[in-house]
Amino acid sequence: TIGFETRLYATQVESESDSFGNDYDKDAPLPIVDDTALSAAVSEAKEGDVLQLAEGEFSGKSLDGIQDGVEIKGAVDADGNPATEIQIDKTLRFNKDNAVSNVVFSGEGELAVFGNRRNMEEASFTIENCTFKTENSKSSDDIISFMGSGSIKGCTFESKGSRGIGWSYAEGEVIIEDCTFNMPGCVAIHFDGVDGGSVSIVNCSVEGSITIGGGVDKVDIKDSVIDSLLDVYSGDWTSSGNTYKGSTSVLFEDDNLSFTSTDDNFLGCAAFASGEVFTFAEDVNAESVNILVDGKRPDDLIKN
Repeated sequence: TIGFETRLYATQVESESDSFGNDYDKDAPLPIVDDTALSAAVSEAKEGDVLQLAEGEFSGKSLDGIQDGVEIKGAVDADGNPATEIQIDKTLRFNKDNAVSNVVFSGEGELAVFGNRRNMEEASFTIENCTFKTENSKSSDDIISFMGSGSIKGCTFESKGSRGIGWSYAEGEVIIEDCTFNMPGCVAIHFDGVDGGSVSIVNCSVEGSITIGGGVDKVDIKDSVIDSLLDVYSGDWTSSGNTYKGSTSVLFEDDNLSFTSTDDNFLGCAAFASGEVFTFAEDVNAESVNILVDGKRPDDLIKN
């Protein structure tokens, strides 16, 4: 007698770097393909679970009630760009320690809020390889808002009217790395009302203004291109390897701050007469602000 045995294994959409063989990814679940399946998965998911979404479109309503520590992971195309889109008609809310990657978020107004005032001191979030797009939004709307610490890496922000990333009522650290902001005439990064926080902006392209103040202790901008308003209120600022382009105005509006510039390029910036003059608000005493460019205080370049 000859017997036959057949085994069917579900494989993941994305290839992994583990060993290939007959049992490759046999325990991997199939990706979630529609809103019904996503809603069911969200209702059952617990901390540490990963919800793998297939390529295609989903409704933001399907993520209502997502629990702390659950990760949302979309599909990518052949070039590594996000191929999963979540359409938002009501602000998504992530409470604590969620991660999101490979997703295009689109809609009007505020798309997502990470954290809340009750847990902001302990909450942390990770956002990677995502695109956020809004239209017909108010200037007071943030595309995404943070109340806690977080890492935003490899993301793109596109807006007609709203602000990009907002961080308020928080302590901790936010790192923005390898991101692109296509937001001409808008506020790309707006951090205010924080208490003792720190901000890092690394290797970003920012077409849109940056306003950071209201208690931020430390700001580090590195290897980025800034093409609009940079508004400095307070804190210990370090700037290195950046290019501030022609339409940029750099404003210093508080005596209690320091600004250290190393290997930066100021290309005809509006606030820099002759290309390299630091200009302050009228009520700020320029002599009291600690400005260093390449390790030296350029007194002849500092003007009220």
